[in-house]
Amino acid sequence: MQIDAIDARILAALQQDNRLTCDQLSAVAHLSPTAVQRRLKRLRATGVIEADVSIVSPKAVGRAISMLVSVTLERQRAEIMDRFKRSMRAAPEIMSAYYVTGETDFVLIITVKNMDEYEEFMRRFFYNNLDIKGVKTNVIMDRVKTGFTLPIEATATEGEARSAVEPVSVISSPTIALAQSSQSAPRRQHKTAPLPGARDRRPPVDNFAELT
Repeated sequence: MQIDAIDARILAALQQDNRLTCDQLSAVAHLSPTAVQRRLKRLRATGVIEADVSIVSPKAVGRAISMLVSVTLERQRAEIMDRFKRSMRAAPEIMSAYYVTGETDFVLIITVKNMDEYEEFMRRFFYNNLDIKGVKTNVIMDRVKTGFTLPIEATATEGEARSAVEPVSVISSPTIALAQSSQSAPRRQHKTAPLPGARDRRPPVDNFAELT
């Protein structure tokens, strides 16, 4: 997927506020609202924009405690990995899950209301799972920085990306077609008819001897 400088400006603005309208984004992108709408449609269709969501504060909804949990599986087998991935996707307490390299297999971010709820989650999700070898929990003391904002750099020129958004169409014009047909048609040779008496005309004679 090629992203030019205009796409980068649009994406940077939307990452800060995805409620911006096409009219507002047109001022950022220096394009018309219709052109911005076409670009947004392309960015969503190609998966550059995965989703339009609102970020909710965990503390505001009563889930003030967050955990960073490292999980090590008993065996590295495909069916075990796939089964554990499915269980993580189905658990609403798990906000994020990452398959990583190193001593552990997965790193999870979990939110709970209190420690009692976390202990109940541990028993239900980890302790009863025979595929899990070990779990290490770190309580998050402070959310220093959170978010999904990515630094975006252009990977194409504006002309290349514009051609992908706005394909050039050939417009036929009657005036242009007439001019082209007149240029391609062979030219006719026009012969001028001689004037009456032109054949009888002779050049003037300077010497009388030439007449004899």
